[in-house]
Amino acid sequence: MKRRIWPLALALCLLLSACGVRPARAQEGRSRHTIDCLLSLSPGGAPRVEAAHRIVYTNGTGGTRTDVSLSLWASAYQTQQTAPFEPASFSDAYPQGFSAGGIDVRSVTADGVAAQTAMGNGPHMLVALPKPLPPGGTLTLELRYRLTLPCAQGRYGYGENTIKLLNAFPLIDPWDGAAWVQHPYGAVGDPFVSEVADFALRLRAPSDFRVCATGETVREENDAGVSAYLITAERVRDVGIVLSRDAGLARREVEGVCVLSVAPDDESAERALQTAVQSLQTFGGLAGAYPYKTYTVVAADFFIGGMEYPGLSVVDRGLYRESRAETLAFVVAHETAHQWFYALTGSDQTLRPWLDEALTQQLTLRYYELAQGKEGYERAVQRFVRPYIALAEQPGMPPVSAPLAEFADNVAYDAVVYEKGSLLLEELRAAMGAKRYDRFLHDYALAHRYQIATDKDFFAALARSAGKPAAERFARELGERP
Repeated sequence: MKRRIWPLALALCLLLSACGVRPARAQEGRSRHTIDCLLSLSPGGAPRVEAAHRIVYTNGTGGTRTDVSLSLWASAYQTQQTAPFEPASFSDAYPQGFSAGGIDVRSVTADGVAAQTAMGNGPHMLVALPKPLPPGGTLTLELRYRLTLPCAQGRYGYGENTIKLLNAFPLIDPWDGAAWVQHPYGAVGDPFVSEVADFALRLRAPSDFRVCATGETVREENDAGVSAYLITAERVRDVGIVLSRDAGLARREVEGVCVLSVAPDDESAERALQTAVQSLQTFGGLAGAYPYKTYTVVAADFFIGGMEYPGLSVVDRGLYRESRAETLAFVVAHETAHQWFYALTGSDQTLRPWLDEALTQQLTLRYYELAQGKEGYERAVQRFVRPYIALAEQPGMPPVSAPLAEFADNVAYDAVVYEKGSLLLEELRAAMGAKRYDRFLHDYALAHRYQIATDKDFFAALARSAGKPAAERFARELGERP
């Protein structure tokens, strides 16, 4: 993310089969999600989604499990106390005052048996299994739930121009070797960590919206003002969906990838598209080819600035004004870089956010260097990075390697992790030499593609490339040991 610059089981089966959603295909033990959802608008315009959701899960934890944990990030939006916004930004998140949203899980079955559930740590639900699930065993979960969207300018909600189903659908939480990963949904940073999975989602929604989503989207039918869309995606960590009323559209086919830009008007859509295309090509050369068939950048009612999802970047509509073209370009490049560090090479963004954001910010600077030369690189550093370094160096600031919980606010988090972290990586590149560093980064990204990488993975790769003393020295600069 780039923050702004300052008998129910039977009914479920019938619903899924009757609507024609083909189950998601999975390979190599990946979870398979098959979702059917109907989005409707209340008389006042507030959207809600009725969903039937089947998850086929293969136990890859290495041990026998008696329960499974699901992330329900949407549940955080139910109260002011749990909404994931800082007090200082509440009026930006809720310009019309607080609006409650959330997820109401109506039923859960495990292998056809009604399951007992309990909320775990924060927005996570534990599902008790009817019988122990051995390593390699397969489990089918079936859920029915309602999503209520708040009138909010954050990841999950709606505004005048867009509806954002982001971090909306339940996902299987990862297993860390000892427990299910259940991070809280706080106001600082991005707490999301998930394994890659396969999705087939059928969305029915009012026809006056354009659907922008992770994966490939096919409009199937239009009946009485309601359109049906089939969204399919493989090897992705989540599915993000934005429904937009904006008319601006620009599209380009680049190396087999359909790149789409949706914006308030065609001119601003084209500006965003140019950066998306150029940065997608640049990052493919640095960190391995982009594997998906589509990539979409969409303007949204989103005060935070930018946010990444697999194959989808969401950007604040306010940045599409011509006067903010330079900032728009930087945010689009940053979110595009997240397609490599987050979407492809994953990490735990709560425990080690630098593995996500510092690498992404550095990759963004490399885009400026390769696309605009030394002058463009220096301009980007001086405008978007250097102004925050003094804050990052203040006494008492956490180190770059700190977890989210150690940062008091997003300003400090941005200064330390994004800006200081990216410059430390640039110093590492200078010390190693550009060619050797680029080979190291390329090999690290490919070796951990579709995985959840750790800091140990990073330092081990660095030691292989630059030697153990260099890896240990860089770890100390970050504030940790390899």
